[in-house]
Amino acid sequence: PDSFDAPTIMSPVTKSVTHASGKRILRYTKRELGNKSISVLFGDHQVYYFTLRYSLHNNNLSTSRIAIAIPPDTNYQKMFYQKIAPAPQTVTLDPDGNWLAIYILKPNQKLEVSAIGQVILLLNPNQDTTPSLPAQNYLSSRKYWQTEDPEIVSLAQQLATPQNIYNYLVDNLKYNYERIDASTQRLGAQTALSDPQNAICTEFTDLFVALARASGTPARSIDGFAFTTNSKLRPLSLKLDILHAWPEYYDSEKHLWVPVDPTWGNTTGGIDYFSRWDLNHFTFTIHGSNSVTPYPAGAYKLESTLGKDVNVAPSFSTPIPAPNQEVKFSYLPPPLPFLKSKLIVNVANTGNVALKDLSVAINAPGYTISSSPSQVQLLPPYASEDLVVSLTPKLGLADKISVTIGDQTYQYEPNKTALFAAPRLYPVIAITLGGIIAALSYFTWHLFVLKRRK
Repeated sequence: PDSFDAPTIMSPVTKSVTHASGKRILRYTKRELGNKSISVLFGDHQVYYFTLRYSLHNNNLSTSRIAIAIPPDTNYQKMFYQKIAPAPQTVTLDPDGNWLAIYILKPNQKLEVSAIGQVILLLNPNQDTTPSLPAQNYLSSRKYWQTEDPEIVSLAQQLATPQNIYNYLVDNLKYNYERIDASTQRLGAQTALSDPQNAICTEFTDLFVALARASGTPARSIDGFAFTTNSKLRPLSLKLDILHAWPEYYDSEKHLWVPVDPTWGNTTGGIDYFSRWDLNHFTFTIHGSNSVTPYPAGAYKLESTLGKDVNVAPSFSTPIPAPNQEVKFSYLPPPLPFLKSKLIVNVANTGNVALKDLSVAINAPGYTISSSPSQVQLLPPYASEDLVVSLTPKLGLADKISVTIGDQTYQYEPNKTALFAAPRLYPVIAITLGGIIAALSYFTWHLFVLKRRK
């Protein structure tokens, strides 16, 4: 339909594009096609609506802290959270860039959490999103990535590059549709190499990660949802709510994590999922430091849980970002005048999108600032961060403090009821103490003189 955006990627490319009766027509000749599949991508982004459910149970005898992974921002996706209910205590970041919603559950407590929102998947990476840089352990061996296995090491040295590794997997592994079952066991890279006829997406992914790491290229795996209208052509095969897995490698020249999908490259008859990306892969969790955790949405089920935990569908409305922040102050006065005090500024993200690279500026004429933060790097929705400012009060000056975070300015005045909280009270305090000391000195001297006379 003409209502579609213009084609952004065609494989193979055809120059025969015409319009008729409100439709855009692409024509291919037999010579152009050969034995290739046709893949055409329209536009540069796609919006999906999602509802995710997490069923939690604290079966410990004590109160426990439980973290669940909610889909994060990446270079290829932008998250818009309409609601997370009940709201988490906070949302934290792990070293791989996952967003972890924190809940405190009492002994034997059960809790059902729902996350509702929209995601925009991007064809081209968002340069405003700083990718998490690979740690040294992104070359290390893990449970399903046996980088020290002699056969994996030997093959990695032969293949050497991510593209060669991708091509090897597409050409040599065979997708086993009989293994698409909730009880299917993950085999890992070593078994995938020795039993190439028995692979599903986890084996394509694990072997890519292991070979890339063994060749010296940082790599990690992604668990998520991949939208498909043909599960035979583009199969989904992770457990439970039928998710998908694909790998990423780090391009040190572009300073970018690059997603690829050797599984679909194999099952689609050679459509290129290495040099270009699509608008169907929705990241739930990133696995780099650990090959198993955190678990993606769809993996939080109880025996009593009924129905699907993962519901994702194309959306025809574009989400509107509504960034918002709330600030609370806590002032810790000095034990004595002229000693350091602390101002704790709690910044909470109450909007529907992540807050990124917020500048922080402190203006406190009545204080000497010895240390203060200069930036809030990343604050996902429902997250909060404590900014600690060290202050030394000045004698007799105004004590109002101004804090600017991003483009918002907040005023704070320490509690006057605290004895040493406000610098402008210091002259009164000093005069009072001086009077007391002078009076004590006078009476002491007077008593001493009277005693001498006797």
